[in-house]
Amino acid sequence: MDFGKEIRAERTSRGISQASLATRAGISARTLSEIESGRGDLKRLDQVIEALDMMFVGLPRARNWADRVLILRKRKGWSLARLAEAAGISVPSIQRLEWGQNVHARTLAAVLKTLAPRARRRKPQTTALGHKGSRDMRFTPETVLASLHEIFGAFDLDPCAHPDSPVVAKTKFFGGPDDDGLICDWHGVAYVNPPFTHAQAFARKCFKEWSEDRCSLIIALLPARTHTSAFHEVIAGIADVFFLHGRFRFEAEKKMSDGAPFGSKLVVLGATDTMVDDVLSRFRCAHLPRSRHAAIPVSATAALDAG
Repeated sequence: MDFGKEIRAERTSRGISQASLATRAGISARTLSEIESGRGDLKRLDQVIEALDMMFVGLPRARNWADRVLILRKRKGWSLARLAEAAGISVPSIQRLEWGQNVHARTLAAVLKTLAPRARRRKPQTTALGHKGSRDMRFTPETVLASLHEIFGAFDLDPCAHPDSPVVAKTKFFGGPDDDGLICDWHGVAYVNPPFTHAQAFARKCFKEWSEDRCSLIIALLPARTHTSAFHEVIAGIADVFFLHGRFRFEAEKKMSDGAPFGSKLVVLGATDTMVDDVLSRFRCAHLPRSRHAAIPVSATAALDAG
């Protein structure tokens, strides 16, 4: 797999500049340029992949690259020496890769080219919601927004706004160079219905803005996926999660679509007990509560005590 080529294709297809992506990934523009040229190390490569929320096909499900490589090698019944010979790299390099140590990105690329030659970036999918367009064109229905406003009050910020979206907020970020919701600081009460190709990245951003006390309350509408790393690392046990009954009906291009082909969840960071009760009374859902032991910011603790 040519990671540099795939990353560049993903970035340009979304209209993201090198500078913006570098900022999202927490690396320099020069380092990103090296990665897109097929150089760099695995740690930085992973930061870019996570910032783009990229997904791949042709690879086994696993927690990380080390586990994927080990699974692929075991499936073939190959020894380290055989894989090293076939990939044209050293045995110690493969060992470091399987041990989860930082290696050159080209080491991973050479191994995957040998073990999984059909592996590739999963391209953006067209919507399956009854109209043409991107699967990211899914807007929260006004009836749902009305209920959310009654529960949580007015929204100060929509960090992933769209001109056709019915969301009302005092401040909106539209994803331009100067108002990229994944880069800019948030504030106040934020409502987040992100483009679902960026769902994990926005989930992590939600946690960052709330845990660093810039947002007192964050309400996010996300796909009901419990297998993702973001769900286990920054949602489960930390936020109040409401798995909505049935398949959510989104508003797309101002027309109600058919039911989505997936379930949805509301993720709320900073909810009071009263807010939780109100969500349960207004929506058919299953509640996964926050843990009593979850680390939360001072302002959020005060809000919980007040509720």
